[in-house]
Amino acid sequence: MAPYVILVFAPYFLAMIMRRSTYEENQLCRRMTVMAFFLLFFLLLAFRANTCGTDLFFYERFFRNTRFNEWAQPFTVDGELGYFYLQKLVHLFSENFYVFSAIVAFLSLLPWCVFCLRETDNAVLTIAIFVAVAPFSMFFSGLRQILAMAMAVPVWYCVRSKKWMGLIVSVMLACSFHRSAWMIACIIPLYYLSITRKWLLWLAPAGGLVLVFNKPLFAFLVKLIGESDQTISDTGGYAVLILLVLFVIYAFFITDEERMDRDTVALRNILVLSVFLQCFAPIHTLAMRMNYYFLPFVSVLIPRVTHRARFSLEKVGNIATVVMVVFFTLWFIQNLARGGSLGIYPYKTWLR
Repeated sequence: MAPYVILVFAPYFLAMIMRRSTYEENQLCRRMTVMAFFLLFFLLLAFRANTCGTDLFFYERFFRNTRFNEWAQPFTVDGELGYFYLQKLVHLFSENFYVFSAIVAFLSLLPWCVFCLRETDNAVLTIAIFVAVAPFSMFFSGLRQILAMAMAVPVWYCVRSKKWMGLIVSVMLACSFHRSAWMIACIIPLYYLSITRKWLLWLAPAGGLVLVFNKPLFAFLVKLIGESDQTISDTGGYAVLILLVLFVIYAFFITDEERMDRDTVALRNILVLSVFLQCFAPIHTLAMRMNYYFLPFVSVLIPRVTHRARFSLEKVGNIATVVMVVFFTLWFIQNLARGGSLGIYPYKTWLR
């Protein structure tokens, strides 16, 4: 467990010793804390063994077999050409799978690192939520999907700056890594919607109906999108659903709407979508995978809404920040102590 504990507590310690009162120093503190976390995260991913992650062994075999395929005759998973050609490019200079997995780790983490550097208002809280709520284990196991997830960041910035050609290219590239990445396009309407507290009067009962009738609704949706695996089964996921609902309540009722900017409103809209997607997650892993594209945004949203709290609730926000950091850090450690998920615990490295 030590590598994962260091991953979290080393940035916490850095933030503690760098904390100052001036804005400039606080800004530097946030940036250094975020960079320390993602650097350590990258090192964990780059040096993990092929047994640290449920699917990594199969990805290694896929990588080794790819060298026998011609560029014009790609062998792909579900037609995901981007991943195939990335492997072929790496094969030009290395046959080592660990070199390839390190490159994937870098490409997957860099966009989220940039996003957190630019957008978070509290690095420690962002880290705590990222490791506990975002699909942390997926970064160790699902190489295709974490590459697709990373493309959500350029999609966000293309939507914000209205660079529509870049947006189209980003979505297509994401889908070339994992076919479920078309979900990222939902950022387009979510960025420009203005969901307010009044919307909750009908969103709350709508969410309740989706949860109650999630099985027939999901069966209809998977047929609509042509998904071959339509098996309904109990996957768990209720704890994350409850947590996301609590986040929605917090994000809408602590904020001073006059202090809210377009980016924070858009991030809050993404959280609302995550709640609806999570209503399906307990019955099918496909819904859980679809939500992976949006959950990392929540780690930046919560510090932003806390920073924009109503003046009468600023103390509540400060207390909530401390409580959430402690809670999510303990939740992360407890999950590891119970065996983690996707085979990432105990951590193993190929250096041995």
